Amino acid sequence: MAPATTRPLATAALLAMILAAFFAVPASARRVNGWQEDLKDKLAEVKDKLSYANNMTRDGSSNTEGGMDGRQDEIKEKILNMTKAWSEKMQNSSSAVTDKLAEWREKIDAHDGSRDSLKKLMDRLKLRVDNVSDRSTAAWKEALCETNWADKLEDWQDRLEALKERLDDAWGNRPSPGEVESIVSVARTVDDLSTLVLAVASSPSILRAASNPDAQLTVLAPTNEAFVKALAELGMTAEQLFADKALLARILQYHIITSVVKSDAATSSGVSVPTLLPEANVTFQLAAFDGTVWVNNARVLTADIAAGKSIVHVIDTVLIPPAPTSAPEPETIASVASTVADLSILVEAVAASPAILALATDPNAAVTLFAPSNAAFAAVLAALNITKAQLLNNTELLTRILAYHVVAKPIPSSAITRRKVFVPTLLKAAFLTVQRVADEVRVYNGLKLVGDLGDGDALVQIADVEAGQSIVHVIDAVLVPADFLLSL
Repeated sequence: MAPATTRPLATAALLAMILAAFFAVPASARRVNGWQEDLKDKLAEVKDKLSYANNMTRDGSSNTEGGMDGRQDEIKEKILNMTKAWSEKMQNSSSAVTDKLAEWREKIDAHDGSRDSLKKLMDRLKLRVDNVSDRSTAAWKEALCETNWADKLEDWQDRLEALKERLDDAWGNRPSPGEVESIVSVARTVDDLSTLVLAVASSPSILRAASNPDAQLTVLAPTNEAFVKALAELGMTAEQLFADKALLARILQYHIITSVVKSDAATSSGVSVPTLLPEANVTFQLAAFDGTVWVNNARVLTADIAAGKSIVHVIDTVLIPPAPTSAPEPETIASVASTVADLSILVEAVAASPAILALATDPNAAVTLFAPSNAAFAAVLAALNITKAQLLNNTELLTRILAYHVVAKPIPSSAITRRKVFVPTLLKAAFLTVQRVADEVRVYNGLKLVGDLGDGDALVQIADVEAGQSIVHVIDAVLVPADFLLSL
């Protein structure tokens, strides 16, 4: 028999076994039935342990103190209470798990039912789609076989022609609803102005101006008959006129006045008004004998037709514009020198030298010419003891002398100061020296390195004569270097 001191240890071991048995119960809901069987076995084992403990208590009662019996009863009661509580807790847990498992089974069954229902619904939908597709395909095949494409094409052509007529009607015969009127839109409504409309359409710049509803112009609109007469006078067809863009533009510009001029502005003495054609006016005049309004030689048939902010006067004659004035000839050294009587010998000399003449007649030349006067040429001819004809016939010498009077850039007199300036000439390796002395511009043959020019070799008599892009200074002497005398 075990000593009395070992009984608390045995009791503690029994308690540990019971706790281990309780916590060893699986938590999975799928093993609830196993828990119940295990619990029964554990309770039976506890009962055996309690019976063993009672036997030990009775057998060892003679060796224990009196207070020990009360302690054993207390431990026994606690063990029984704990065992009862554990049993109830296990039963409650088992019931809860059983209920949850039942709930899950219901949800799984419901899900399986929904899945089956959804599958059946999809199968029905697919069947319907297949049926509709089969019927549609069959219908399309039947329609394609029965369609008479020739009739369809003819129908589409008829519709296209009807649409074209509607577009032509809106574009050519009257303004579309809400459209702001312009010169072009109004002219299109008048059958007797169809040639004018075609002419305007052939000139893009005029078409833009005449299509602008904000334009404030006056249009002199010749009738179709007026164009027939004008074309006969010009000796050309309408197609030829429309193809000649420059002439057509000039004629149309001459029929457009740059402001709004009503017919009541005409007077018996005539009123001149500008047109789009530069420097070409037309005259509005009121005929005293019958009160009709005329523009140049054209009679106004219908006056003051509103066209947006502009007005139109229908006339019976095409106004032929004046011939364009030729642009003035650009100035050159030769053209300027020809206007100065005291440079006549120079002009003859330039004409006798092809190289210098080409330069003197080039409007783009930008040079400086020191131009000897007639008196200067007379003096050099006397010094050289030759006649003018002899000099002009010696082309090589003449060209060298003239080239010596030309500097390769424009030099205004204001650029010549009291400081000597060496300037290269068109003659190879030949320089002139220029300087302002006592407010006079003087020119020296060659390079003057020491001292002022003093009287110099030539004095500028007339400075800064413009000749196109060049400058001419008239001088009182012909510049001839000493080595030129050897070639005379």
